[in-house]
Amino acid sequence: MKSLIFILLLLPMFLHADEDPTLRKNIIVIFDDSGSMAGLINSRITRAKKATSQFIKHLPSTYNLGVYALNGGYVFSLQSVDANQRKRATERINALKARGTTPITKALSLASKELRKQQQKQAGYGSYTIVIVTDGVADNPTAMFAEVDRVIEQGITIKTIGIDINRHGLREVTDFVEASSVKQLVSAMQRAINAEVSSNTGFVAQDF
Repeated sequence: MKSLIFILLLLPMFLHADEDPTLRKNIIVIFDDSGSMAGLINSRITRAKKATSQFIKHLPSTYNLGVYALNGGYVFSLQSVDANQRKRATERINALKARGTTPITKALSLASKELRKQQQKQAGYGSYTIVIVTDGVADNPTAMFAEVDRVIEQGITIKTIGIDINRHGLREVTDFVEASSVKQLVSAMQRAINAEVSSNTGFVAQDF
């Protein structure tokens, strides 16, 4: 009887183990809003917005999310997301304009700084990932490569989704996926978090 009572007392801990804040997964999306993403019809930024919005809509609740635009800065700081926050993040992404350059090095530095702060809060537990969605070469490739090495050494995973581009320096130093259509972009984002978004979540790339 005592054993049964002990098990019943522990059961809530097991049921809510995935809600332990020290075990949360963390992902920051670096969104390319540079001038080359513009276009009159079905532009790259339009496709990227649609895919990122779909990704956010079905991101598992075990994740903290942040979104950083290359020229717009943080549009959504790293945090857990509920329905209202998902809507706010999507609205801010949809408001981005394609303009400016491609300062990937700066974006990586700021994103990794935010993730390191979160690492300290979680005592090093959990997972930490940066997903770069871009269509072009960084302003300073040499500095970018050095920054990539520094970020990876800190236990942060970097994954890159190249839009309409199959030759990119990040292909050699990060987990790189080429995508063109919204469907491909959604699938690439799904794979970027190690396919942890199962079909049970409703994350369906075929919707596009």
